[in-house]
Amino acid sequence: MEEGQLVEMGTHEELLAIDGLYVELLKCEEAAKLPK
Repeated sequence: MEEGQLVEMGTHEELLAIDGLYVELLKCEEAAKLPK
């Protein structure tokens, strides 16, 4: 979702293939888990 609008839709694998907002969110989540 972006500004209250659905911007991507699909399975996990489909969303990974799009390499869009979903992938960016996953990258942010992983970065937050890294020890600082």
